[in-house]
Order: sequence, then C-alpha cells, then structure tokens
Amino acid sequence: MTIIYLIKKNQTLRSAIFKYLFAPLFLAMLLFSPAQANLDFDWGASSIKDLLSEIETPKTPVSVSTPNADDEPFPLKEWTVMFFINGNNDLMPYASYNLGQISSIGTTDEVNMVVEMGLANWNEEGSVVSRMLVNKGTSDMPDTTVYNVWENRDMGDYRNVVDFAKWAMKKFPAKRYMLVMENHGGGVDDITMEESLPNKGISYDDVSRNFIKTSELRQMMEEIGKVDIFLMSACLMQMAEVAYEVKDYSDMIIASENTDHGFAFFYKEKLAALTDNSTASVEEISTAFINAHKKFYASETLFNPLYGMPIPNSVMGHTLSAVKSSALNDLPAQLNTWTEAVKTANEPDSISHAVKNVLRLGPINEEIKHVNTSADLGHFVKLISEKSKNDEVKKASAILMKYIKGNLVYAQNGMHKTEFYNFEDSTGIAIKMIMTLPVLINDIMPEWNDQFSTQYSDFNLSKDSNWDEFLDWLQKAYLAALADSKTETPPASEKI
Repeated sequence: MTIIYLIKKNQTLRSAIFKYLFAPLFLAMLLFSPAQANLDFDWGASSIKDLLSEIETPKTPVSVSTPNADDEPFPLKEWTVMFFINGNNDLMPYASYNLGQISSIGTTDEVNMVVEMGLANWNEEGSVVSRMLVNKGTSDMPDTTVYNVWENRDMGDYRNVVDFAKWAMKKFPAKRYMLVMENHGGGVDDITMEESLPNKGISYDDVSRNFIKTSELRQMMEEIGKVDIFLMSACLMQMAEVAYEVKDYSDMIIASENTDHGFAFFYKEKLAALTDNSTASVEEISTAFINAHKKFYASETLFNPLYGMPIPNSVMGHTLSAVKSSALNDLPAQLNTWTEAVKTANEPDSISHAVKNVLRLGPINEEIKHVNTSADLGHFVKLISEKSKNDEVKKASAILMKYIKGNLVYAQNGMHKTEFYNFEDSTGIAIKMIMTLPVLINDIMPEWNDQFSTQYSDFNLSKDSNWDEFLDWLQKAYLAALADSKTETPPASEKI
C-alpha cells in the first residue's frame, strides 16, 4: 500500500499534513524553523500568554505629551518614515523592542519618525494601538509624543494603514516618504484553511482575526499614494507577484525573500544610514540598508536580546533586497520569452535538476522542503541553463539573468549556508514554484485550491505574463521526467 494511497484514505493523516507541513510553509509562522535552529517556539501552547510569560517585555513607550492630533502640520522636512508595527500577536515583545531601536535614532531636523503600533494585551484578550511621533530616546526607554490611542484597533485592516499614512503625510509633510510594515508575512499565498491557523498574508491581528491580503496591498498603496520606499519587515514578501501588485506606488521595494527574523531587523543601524545622509538618493539609501544588513549578519553569532541566547548564524539563511519598481513593468515580457524557450526545448534533465535544487525560501526542514512553493527566480533560471543543451534556452537565460541582476534588483544580500541551502545563491527576487512531490497535489487533496482566498491566476503578474501557465506546464514536465527516470523524490509525508 503506497503512502499516497494512505494519504487519500486517511483523514487523520491528511489533517496532519495540513497542520504540520503546509501550515508552517505557507504561513511562515516561525522566526526560525526547527531545522534551522535548535529552538522551539511552541505554537501548540495552550495560549500565546504561556509563550510570552517567559519573556521580559521591553519598556512601554513613554509619552512626553499628548497633543491634539489636529494641530498644525510640522514644517516640511526631507523625509517622513511611517512605521506600521503590528504587535497584536506573538510579535508583541519584538514590536516594543523595535520601537526602542527607532527611538535610539529618533526624529531629527530632517527626518520624522512616525509610528502606529499595536500591542496585544493578553490578560484582557485585547490590544492597544498608539499613534506617535518617536523622539530621540534610548533603546531601553523610547521617547514618544502620542497623538492617538485606541483599544482593539484592527491592525489587519488595510484601511487603517491608509488612515495612518494619510495622517502622517498631512501632519508631518516631507519631500520624500518611506512606509514600513512590520509583522508576519506569507508571501503571495493568502491562506484561508482553518480558523485556528493565525498567520495569513501580511499583518495579521490575533484579536480581530483579520489580515491584509496581497490583493489588498495594491488597494492600500493606491489609496495612500506613491511613496519613495516601501519596506516590508515580514517573512517571504520579496516575491515577484507581491512586488508587481504594488509597483506603481513606490520607487523602491525593500523586503526579504526568506524568513525575516523578527528580533534582528535592527532599525538602529539602518535608520542611522538615513539620518546621517538624508539628502542621499533613494538608490543610495536602499543600498545603505542592504549593506547594514550584510554587516550585521557577517558575525558568527546572532544574539536574541529578548530570549537572551546566542544563535549561530550558520543555521540561518539571511536575505534582504531592494527591487526597482519601474523595472517590474518589463517583467512579464522577460518571463514570457524565457518560459517559451524552456517549453520549446522541453529538456527533462534540465527541468528535474532545477526543480529539485532551486533555492527555496521560508521555514525549511526535512518534513516540508518538498512542498515549499517559494523559490529564487534567478537561481532557477541559472539551474535550467546549467543543464540545458539548447542554445535558445541558454541565450534567453542570459538575457533574463542580466535583467534581474542589472535592472530589477538594485541591491541584495544573501548570506550563509544551512543544512539544506546556500543562501549566497539568492538573486533578490522570489517567485511561485511547483512542489517536488511525485504526484499532483490535487490528486492527494482535491480541495487544495479551496484553501486560498485569492487564486494564483487572479494576481496581476499571472494576468500580464504566462508564468501561471508555465507552472502548469512545468508540473506536467517534471512528473514526466520523474516517470521517465523511474526515480521518485520521497514525499514529505513519509516523515510523518
């Protein structure tokens, strides 16, 4: 009796796959996967209070005054940085910590630091959201001017991001704007699945049970208006599909392809690069952010300040990149030319090699690596070209790689080797990829597509390019290659 047959017939096993394989993959729930670090953030705890009770939460914001939110606007400055920090969940202590990081730099003569931050209050099963200007303080004792305070304000409603950004732009006018969103992220997958799974899309709120879908990101940015830099401090958000949704509303998109470790974005180092040279170009500031990221992760050990433990950098893969929004307009044509060449050549060895070995992003361990569907685009193109014997494929691959490295990704950092991947292979932009299971996922779970609130074909990149059709073709070609070679990749379910 095959494992596939068991999965089809055994509802308990099917539920286990959802709970232990697919949920961690698509939701990027962990700051570290168990295979990447010997840590166990127990998401099976009876409540999040049990998890947070062992952590000494940083000091709460100190308000020096509470002025009228409708007072006259501040004088025009060079920059206003708008932080939407969602701590209405397990990231609450990290939200407080990062506020201290921001305050250690604070508002300057040329840069406003404006924050809307939610903090979960688990004793009352609610939250408090504060809207504030962050002044110069210390990491341990942030100094803020609070303008508004709400109970249970929904941090998972994109309209509240719009309200905050519009207020900040009016109250703190600037020549240039940066919008920062901090919380969990799941890339392009808007998961519905089951009610008990909390992490969906980006910016989920455990109190309201709401989140911001990828399609809502575009609506959010359209209503806010264009910003100079859009930075997402959240897992898996530097995907081509996500960036393409918001390309018309920023000059640069900064985010991580991989899991973004909540305690280690370290605003202090990055914001110092902005305040020290506030008149620098968007490109120069973005590059400075990436370089600060690279410098920080170059050390052998990363210290988690909240858990008080050192983490070897060798067990974590780190990525951060800056994508030039205007270059995304050329992405559909670039993808179409390359995918057509690959389909026409139809080389089983090249296809199998690339699908099996491409750098996949997100929480990775032995159990779920076969079902991870976010992969580095440039690395996939490189692997296809390496095994191809077709001149047209090699030519198209060289053109696409030149576009990615020379036009699309302005600056990027990929660091460290893990048990499964070398993150130096990253090229700065991820994209949807097929699984390495030896069968169609819909054969195992006919209800698979029902788990997504947004179908992949409905994203704008799918509408404007042939990548979604290519994935359908690639799936069939990959399965055919497996059948021809009479080899079968062990499914992740064998580990259950």
